[in-house]
Amino acid sequence: MCFFNKPKIKKIKYNGGEYNGYVFKKVPHGQGEFRNSFSIYNGNFVNGKMSGYGVAKFDNGAIYEGNWSFDHFQGLGKYTYADGDVYEGEFNYDRFEGKGVYKYADGDVYEGEWKKDKYHGFGKLTFASVKYY
Repeated sequence: MCFFNKPKIKKIKYNGGEYNGYVFKKVPHGQGEFRNSFSIYNGNFVNGKMSGYGVAKFDNGAIYEGNWSFDHFQGLGKYTYADGDVYEGEFNYDRFEGKGVYKYADGDVYEGEWKKDKYHGFGKLTFASVKYY
């Protein structure tokens, strides 16, 4: 017969905040919620790190929903700014990197390639203020 420790649901102080969810070997592991002074994260943890799918709401009004890896935005995700701007696409270590669409609150849209949070490579910028007759 094989015995092993399974994650248990607990509420613990962790990394400067509070965590409520599955804990394994005294660290978040599995589904849970983490709150600190500047954000609330609901999602998956692996060995104490936000990894897998999760949603973070920040005190500045921004929201990130998507994939995480070792506490970083990684892979596909959506970042919504408090002012209404939205980026949806690929992330690499918290930066817009790869293909994505940025919709500005004023209606302008950039769709294309990104590198280190900047337009890079092929893309199309469409201005909402341009009128066709």
